[in-house]
Amino acid sequence: SNRKQGRMSGHERVRLRYGNYATEWFDHLIVSKEEMKQILNGTGWKIKEFLDSEDSHYIAIIEKMNR
Repeated sequence: SNRKQGRMSGHERVRLRYGNYATEWFDHLIVSKEEMKQILNGTGWKIKEFLDSEDSHYIAIIEKMNR
């Protein structure tokens, strides 16, 4: 349904709850490393490092490029 609405397939709208507390709704995007590189292309930001886990998850450390 995401693609039908013009969004990336890994896009989700999330709200965190704990007891009587809840955050505002926010957008969350799950992408592959290659998709992350494509998203950053031309934005002035670059991948500094990928931190891999034992499963398929990763953390991307990004940094602003010097102009």
